[in-house]
Order: sequence, then structure tokens, then C-alpha cells
Amino acid sequence: VVFSCFSAPAGAQGTANDIVFHAGGLANERFYCVKELSDGTVLIGGVADDMNWIPAGVSVTEISTSSASIPNNRGTNKYPFLLRVTNDMGTVLGAWHLPQNSAEEIRYIKTNTAPGTATGGIWISGQNAHSSSRDDGFFVAKLNGNFVDSSPTALEWSTAIWAEGDHETW
Repeated sequence: VVFSCFSAPAGAQGTANDIVFHAGGLANERFYCVKELSDGTVLIGGVADDMNWIPAGVSVTEISTSSASIPNNRGTNKYPFLLRVTNDMGTVLGAWHLPQNSAEEIRYIKTNTAPGTATGGIWISGQNAHSSSRDDGFFVAKLNGNFVDSSPTALEWSTAIWAEGDHETW
């Protein structure tokens, strides 16, 4: 997996500010979203076949869904994950994941943080796959920690959002 992140003027081919970050192995990892936290570290959300590609010595924490489950009984046995990395993306600081097959991905990371203020709450969302049409489509969930003040250990709450027809998130 290579995640490229840079800011350049429209039409530019890239600049000296390019950052290329590599993480992964043979596990079909995908990175979908990135969010900078108020302490300068960066969260990356995605999905992987397993979590064995995380560098040795880096903590890997499963985020409990026992009090806020996500309907996903037609899932593909993936691990939706969040990586926390340094602001230069040079070091993986930690990895957090939802239980295997609890959702299809973490596609978006959102906060209620105004620019220049401390990181507040963190919400994640992505696709789920469930046999009940009213639960198939997407999920939105709030983490019980924001990585800056405390490490998340569980979902505070979650909800399924029904979508029918072609609801791929491109």
C-alpha cells in the first residue's frame, strides 16, 4: 500500500512537499481516508485482510463493538482499521481495528474540531453488508476516545443507514 499525500497548486505535478507513506504487506490493505489531529499526528482509515502487516513493536488494539454493534452478517471477513502515524508519516504509532467482519471498511473519519483547536470527538463511517434491507448500506459510529486525550477502546454508539441499489462509495 502506498498512500500519497501532497498539497500543490492546481495543475502542478507535485512539489518538494510530497509525502509518500508505505505500510502493508501481502494482506490486500486499502487506505481510504486521512485526518490530522490537533497534536500533529495523522489518522489513516482503511481495511485489510488481516493485521499482521503492522510493524513489530507497534500496539494493535481491537475496538469493542459489544455495546454498539454494526450489522454486517454478509461481510467479507475484513478488518476495518485506523492507523495513527507521525506528522511526517515516517512512523506508525499505533493501530486500532474493529473486530473482523464487523464492517466492510472505515471510509471516512470526521471530527467536531474547529481549525486550531484541540481534537474533540471522532466519528467513523463506511460500508456494511447485511441481509436485512433496512440495515444494509452504511454505518456511522462515534469512538469513545479521540487519540489525543485518550485511546479509543470501544464504539460509543453506532447506527446503520439503509441504502439500496448501487451504493458503492467511490
